[in-house]
Amino acid sequence: MHKKLAYISLSLVVFLISTFGFAQSTVPGDLLFPIKRIAEKSQGSLLGSADRSNYNLEIANNRLQELTVIVEEKRTGNIVPAIQE
Repeated sequence: MHKKLAYISLSLVVFLISTFGFAQSTVPGDLLFPIKRIAEKSQGSLLGSADRSNYNLEIANNRLQELTVIVEEKRTGNIVPAIQE
């Protein structure tokens, strides 16, 4: 019983880490993009006010890069969510 619970727990941890890892390469409009936003907000909430400004600027630059990727790859379905971000 304890081994089964340990395997289930380990599998859940691996699944969550994998999901967050895959989410890092998503762009607005992708299925895992909300997970990426949750991770970014969590990281930002742990920063002090001085560091938070730089972090927010970094996030804004990331959104611009994601918009560039969307346009270059002609992913027209992702343009509206990207602009809203």
